Amino acid sequence: MLKEFAGGELISGMVDQYPNPIKTASILMRRSELDIVLGVKIDNIEVDRILSGLGIVFSNQVDNWECIVPTYRPDITREIDIIEEIARIHGYDSIPSDDAIYGTFRYQHPDPEHNLNPIRDTLSGFGFHQVYANSLQNEHDAGLSEYTAVKMVNPLNQEMGFLRTALLPGLMKAADYNIKRGTHDFRLFELSHVHIYQGEGLDGIDEQKHLAGIICGQEQVESVHASASDEDLYNMKGYLSGLFENKYSMRIDLNRKKHPGFDYAQGIMINRQTVG
Repeated sequence: MLKEFAGGELISGMVDQYPNPIKTASILMRRSELDIVLGVKIDNIEVDRILSGLGIVFSNQVDNWECIVPTYRPDITREIDIIEEIARIHGYDSIPSDDAIYGTFRYQHPDPEHNLNPIRDTLSGFGFHQVYANSLQNEHDAGLSEYTAVKMVNPLNQEMGFLRTALLPGLMKAADYNIKRGTHDFRLFELSHVHIYQGEGLDGIDEQKHLAGIICGQEQVESVHASASDEDLYNMKGYLSGLFENKYSMRIDLNRKKHPGFDYAQGIMINRQTVG
């Protein structure tokens, strides 16, 4: 039918159309790499048995295997592929687990937040809750600080047009949110970055780590053991003293200070230097 209707040609024998023959791959598998990847040393006899079972022709060298991969395994093209096959045949359950955390490359990578954890822990012990506020502010909130704000080139809206120069506006919004929903007694803090404009370009943006807190309502609710007491400036100074003096052996002093947006403000001084 092929000859009669499709113009085919009859020929004798068997014809194999194989335009792109697959060449056998020669791959070197190193003992050192096998041990590192698997994390366990498999005996040479076991490795030879697994390679033979996979149809891989090999020759033993000094701590190496020169492997000839059969053409029906086109998925094995690299050393790691052979190691993966050895792990699969040997059995993943036969490889003991290791809870140690390490890698082949060792280098120091200190956590920049590590030294700040004692501050968070201390304030949490005083009953403060940590806040993560938006780092973008509107022009009015950015102007409450004594620093110049960094203006966004492509702001999403007017409320997010500047990088914040202070953490307090965000804390005030968090306090307002809680009060409007019936929570009047709370202590909040934020430990995060602010950005200050000092000149043109990225080099003119100064990124600083700031700490801010806010207290509201009663320090202690009324009970059969004591009467209610409100939070005040002396409580805040006590929290600051507990943080800086007890944790860092730094004596703090409070002095009257003028601050944009506030009728009454106290400056925080350590070693006669204003820090807040």
